Amino acid sequence: MIRHDAGWISNPMSAEHLARRIGQMRDGAGHDVPLAMFGTPQDPDYWRAADELGFGQVALLLPTKPRDESLRLLDEYAAKVQQYRG
Repeated sequence: MIRHDAGWISNPMSAEHLARRIGQMRDGAGHDVPLAMFGTPQDPDYWRAADELGFGQVALLLPTKPRDESLRLLDEYAAKVQQYRG
């Protein structure tokens, strides 16, 4: 990542572990690096921690389910986004 001056797409990890890894990357690169996360937990507090660490994008997983269950999950996600945005 550092050699190619690229960003990092992370899997979810504890905020403490992410902070260490991001610090190492920033130190090695000599500047901030673009950060994104795939499979982010469905937890607004976790999203806040990721935001504070500098993540510009987080992606939730939507499992393959029957239509009605998928729509219910999307409604739950939307409620959590509202909670996050406060």
